[in-house]
Amino acid sequence: MNMMINKSWEEGLVSLLSKCNTNLKTTKQIHSHLYITGLHTHPFFFGKLLLHCAISISDHALNYTLRLFHHFPNPDTFMYNTLIRSLSHSSTPLTSLQPFIQLLRHQTLLPDSFSFAFALKGIANDAHSKRPGGSFDDAFGFFRELMREGIRPSEVSLTGVLSACAQAGAFEFEEAHQKLMEIMLRLKAEEGYAPQVRSVLHDIEEEEKEDSVSKHSEKLAAAFGIAKLPKGRILRIVKNLRVCGDCHTVMKLISKVYQVEIVVRDRSRFHSFKGGICSCRDYW
Repeated sequence: MNMMINKSWEEGLVSLLSKCNTNLKTTKQIHSHLYITGLHTHPFFFGKLLLHCAISISDHALNYTLRLFHHFPNPDTFMYNTLIRSLSHSSTPLTSLQPFIQLLRHQTLLPDSFSFAFALKGIANDAHSKRPGGSFDDAFGFFRELMREGIRPSEVSLTGVLSACAQAGAFEFEEAHQKLMEIMLRLKAEEGYAPQVRSVLHDIEEEEKEDSVSKHSEKLAAAFGIAKLPKGRILRIVKNLRVCGDCHTVMKLISKVYQVEIVVRDRSRFHSFKGGICSCRDYW
């Protein structure tokens, strides 16, 4: 089968699925066609069909989604994520942890940031239905349990979990942004802070560069910690990349203005910020 035919079939499948948004009967007919043509074991076509059943069709398609998944010989991470996502929105959201745990134990596959986001969504939805307001505590508790079990893929850092929780709706992401804006204004007013935009290479206006550098994940993590953690607690942040110069400056200023100790673990070392000074003495 040449690439032109593959592309044509790909476009045809996407077109067909888009025309049967809530129609399980038509979707089953498409599945039958894939089976007849032998494409039912092709990861791309099957993945599209699974995603459509899981997301685009109403709740009654969930059982069909489960049957599709369990009959595919070698589901990939995308397919696991699709099932986790679908179950997290179901009437029994905690069942999303079953395929998530299977993915964790898989010999050749690894979960990605979406896997954790959808699993956290399931926990948050279940907790919210039983105890409104407690969803973040349950979701973050889940993260801590993973860490205790030694599950540390690169996506699972504090900033990664904050992002995942935001995607999962486990807490009001906007609240963290608002707190960060408040912090940045205070740093400018009290310490004369000015964003360092040298590391922003994009061909954009200076104001946009300032906005870009202000949204780095470690800044958001610090803002979230200040907003949520009890006074006197150390803010601990893990980052998979090297801390940029602007974030390093901001962490020093936050530690001084808010009288808080911040420990950041980046790709190369630990940084302990206290009283406006970093343990690295500005060399990292």
